Amino acid sequence: RFGRKRLLQAGLFLFGAGSLAAALSTSTEMLIACRAFLGIGGAMIMPSTLSILTDTFRDPQERPKAIAMWAAVFAIGAALGPVIGGYLLEHFNWSVVFYINLPVVTMALIGGYVFIRESKGEGAPKPDLPGVVLSIAGLFVLVYGITKAGEESWTDSTVIICLGAAVVVLGVFAWWESRSQNPMLPLAFFKIMSFTGATMAMVLTSFALMGSMFFMSQYLQSVQGYSPVASALRMLPLAGVIFVTTIMSARIGEMIGNKLAVGFGILIAGGGLLYLSLTLTAGSAYLDKIDHVKVMASLPEGAAAAVRSSIQGAHIAAGQLPADASRTIVEESNSAFTSGQTWKPDPTPHDLQDGVCSPISYYKEACTCISIHPRSLSSADGLP
Repeated sequence: RFGRKRLLQAGLFLFGAGSLAAALSTSTEMLIACRAFLGIGGAMIMPSTLSILTDTFRDPQERPKAIAMWAAVFAIGAALGPVIGGYLLEHFNWSVVFYINLPVVTMALIGGYVFIRESKGEGAPKPDLPGVVLSIAGLFVLVYGITKAGEESWTDSTVIICLGAAVVVLGVFAWWESRSQNPMLPLAFFKIMSFTGATMAMVLTSFALMGSMFFMSQYLQSVQGYSPVASALRMLPLAGVIFVTTIMSARIGEMIGNKLAVGFGILIAGGGLLYLSLTLTAGSAYLDKIDHVKVMASLPEGAAAAVRSSIQGAHIAAGQLPADASRTIVEESNSAFTSGQTWKPDPTPHDLQDGVCSPISYYKEACTCISIHPRSLSSADGLP
């Protein structure tokens, strides 16, 4: 409706402006707002590039190969981004990770203006503004509720209200889309099983991939102790495999069919995640597995709250404790990050008799946990 090239250029401009504003941020709130602005620009860029690609390559034989190449280039960016960002963070101020976007955006704007031809969809419908607002509101309260559940619990009143509101708002969104003349998400598409299956496959694999990358970045840095650059380098094999298999995906689909290709891909990804869930511990080496040793500790109330908040909070709290206690907290929080266990807020008499509080709760950000032994540390360690 507005022109594919024009929308891409607008998205690049907003992304550049948001990057500059983020680099100049003077508060956390300002940085968060600028990051949201960056999200708007990114949301305009990604679909525009794919739309331009599908309009340019109209041959049914060429289009899958072009999309595969587009996805492979995306994988390269996902691989190099953390490495470059980690290097910059180790040698420069944090704001440089936003400044570096400016020359990239400038080159993209110039290159797009010179090489991309303008095109528009024939008979493009009007924007579905109510659908946009409802989808944003529904996804916002859903994500906030899930995030809050990691901080409190799934039975917390705020979590229940947010999740309930998400169901209502997204339900209204589905109702509106089914009756709108120009729906942003035509629900009739989901009656086509091939579309529904492909969409569900993308959602599940993307959920698993992004979640595992988020976890591994924290695991390698906070638990294994690698620097940002070293952590990014150790995640390169993931991006490398994605790049190679994406390039080959079109040919594999022609050889065995898209259904089998998608099915095998999901099976392999699920098998890898299952293996990690069964074998990964705080002591796991990058290439080899070693036995996990549990360490238990008794914490002051303030330190315990910090440890429960996140693994970063645990390391900060450890830095304010005596050496022996600090080492214990670091080792235990690292173990908690991968073990999926934490202490009971109110231990039973049986727990206290055994000196161990049962691991049943959660650990924020990784849904991991910690076991507590009341007698492991004492005043001799400098604790009250």
